[in-house]
Amino acid sequence: MRRYFLSAYLIFLALPRIAHAAKSTEEQMLTLSPETRLEQRCDARAMGAIRREHQRFRPDEFVAYAFANPVIRGHAIAAGGAALRSRGVWYHVAHH
Repeated sequence: MRRYFLSAYLIFLALPRIAHAAKSTEEQMLTLSPETRLEQRCDARAMGAIRREHQRFRPDEFVAYAFANPVIRGHAIAAGGAALRSRGVWYHVAHH
């Protein structure tokens, strides 16, 4: 029981730091150019979609411009030459 309270207390102490880190990430994104911000957002969404739709993959890195330059159309990116890293192995993928 004592371990439970100690764990809960440590988590309570860490929450402000976690919240600050998340806030600083948002602030850092706002300093990027609109094109770079769009690319970062699309990279994160692509990794999330791959993680949900393909259970054997655990993506931790997505590079939209690995094999070809991505094409920006409005608020979307077509990344025909993208690369994805999952469990230390890189894969050539196309994401639209």
